[in-house]
Amino acid sequence: MSPKQITTQVILSSVKESVSADELLCLYRECGWMTPEQSAEMVATVLEFTDAVVSARTESGTLIGFAKILTDRLLYTTVAEVLIHPDYRRQGVGREIMRQVEADWGHTPIFIAAFEYNREFFEACGYSVRPNMLVASKLFPP
Repeated sequence: MSPKQITTQVILSSVKESVSADELLCLYRECGWMTPEQSAEMVATVLEFTDAVVSARTESGTLIGFAKILTDRLLYTTVAEVLIHPDYRRQGVGREIMRQVEADWGHTPIFIAAFEYNREFFEACGYSVRPNMLVASKLFPP
């Protein structure tokens, strides 16, 4: 399925300091990623230790998209998260974010850390699953 035409002017930024913990927490919650117990202070720590970001806003300044990037700035870049507000999905916002990621970090190999249900999106952006690579995780009790 192809994305719908973007009907809202989207403003992209790669300035990490332009994203506040409070507004990112709201976007996480809108996307179903955060529980009520998780706080803006926790998100502020996440932002502090994130290497780079790409954010997408409406003309009125509302945060509608976000990508978290982890990188050594030379040999390896990972897109660890791409969040799009549910009201703006399938409108090309995610693709625009990924284009900006590539413009900022395309001098390094870019890897994707994503759930299987996002495969179609990343493949549509030109990424492919590499048969000899493994992504694994281990969850520890709180």
